[in-house]
Amino acid sequence: MKKIGLIVEYNPLHNGHLIHIENAKKIDKDTLLIAIVSGNYTQRGEISIISKWEKATLALNHGIDIVIELPLPFSIMSADNFSYGAILTLNQLNVDTIIFGSETENIKDLEDIANKLINEDINYFKNNLKLGFDTKKIINKMLNKNYLLPNDTLGISYIKTIKENSLPIEYRTYKRNNDYLKSASNIRNNLNNNILKDLVPSDSLKILKNKKEVNYFNYLKYKILSEKENIKDYLLVDEGIENKILKEIDKSYSLDSFIEKLISKRYSKNKVKRTLLCILLSIKKEDKVLPNYIRVLGFNKKGQKYLKSLKNKNIITNIKNSKETELEISCDKIYCFLNNIDINFYLNKPIIKSND
Repeated sequence: MKKIGLIVEYNPLHNGHLIHIENAKKIDKDTLLIAIVSGNYTQRGEISIISKWEKATLALNHGIDIVIELPLPFSIMSADNFSYGAILTLNQLNVDTIIFGSETENIKDLEDIANKLINEDINYFKNNLKLGFDTKKIINKMLNKNYLLPNDTLGISYIKTIKENSLPIEYRTYKRNNDYLKSASNIRNNLNNNILKDLVPSDSLKILKNKKEVNYFNYLKYKILSEKENIKDYLLVDEGIENKILKEIDKSYSLDSFIEKLISKRYSKNKVKRTLLCILLSIKKEDKVLPNYIRVLGFNKKGQKYLKSLKNKNIITNIKNSKETELEISCDKIYCFLNNIDINFYLNKPIIKSND
């Protein structure tokens, strides 16, 4: 049985994701699909429109066998750290292969760039990451090009992580155009519009009804103003952006205008949003470690059988208050508060999909 990993956000699950799942199923006659999904917060530095439990339900409805959570803070970081968290977590479940969409579709080209980053320019790459530049900006600068698109960048980072850590994981890609990337943005921007029925499956459409994006600016502003001396302790906050945040917060009255004031050549829009989210969620620099557990969000009968077969793995299906789960629980509670849902939401047990 081929154990295939899919690294996804599903914010929300749309028709492009169904193509991803179908391509994964074609890899072998006997496959086990394991999706590692960003939870309640996304790589773009946003609060997810749909919860991690709704994501798990959708994934299981459309052919995924096991759904696990990509742990914070890796789920809200740039491509290199996002990939590190996803790949190393999947490796703990003995995944054989990952599959991802890319704009170029040429795995050799992506592999060549990954090798260049590892073998020739690793110090330059790491130093620029420390300075706060996004992975895509660094790679484009190193290659003296300006063509890398989001999925290519992620694909390169997946390959780089696998190679750097000598992991026994194969990687495959398929052609993905930016129509689906645009559709994801369209969905988030048109939550109550008829356009959705052409972009998402019916179960996604049902979940999206009455959803709205959360505006957390007032809470963020209060936190920054009340913790001026401490925001430097939060992940992604370096001296350059710290000073700018403290300078601009008094003069800002909306999240969008505040973000625009912080954008620069060094700090992209998504980088700024990730940084602000780390402040809101109180994610500190020392929290940038992979947890020693795997958080399972859902599975079907096939997935359940596989999980039971694994030995010496710290797989959590029933989360409890403990030091190791402190960050996840705290961030889930904030998500509940901002979305006005039951505070005990974080205690949910995995969704079990029965065979239809």
